[in-house]
Amino acid sequence: MICRSRLPRRKTKIERLDRLAIRGRAFLLAANPSRCTAEAVHETLEALRGGTAPASIKSVASPDLMKQVTRQADYSKWSRDFLDAGFSGG
Repeated sequence: MICRSRLPRRKTKIERLDRLAIRGRAFLLAANPSRCTAEAVHETLEALRGGTAPASIKSVASPDLMKQVTRQADYSKWSRDFLDAGFSGG
């Protein structure tokens, strides 16, 4: 005898459409920041090619933001842990 509760339940059409809608929204949310990033990179490279000094570029992330985005504290800790493990023989 097969226990019906262990068989996978087939999703209804509405459930499948809801799932697709959620995935579609997630894709649309991700597309806009990517387009903004592409535009910022394009403007920066265009300015540099046009002779603008790198120090004169206005839209530059602050050092604190870069530390947060690159997870510098975590990376430094991981590097320290790795190097310490290599010297201790562990």
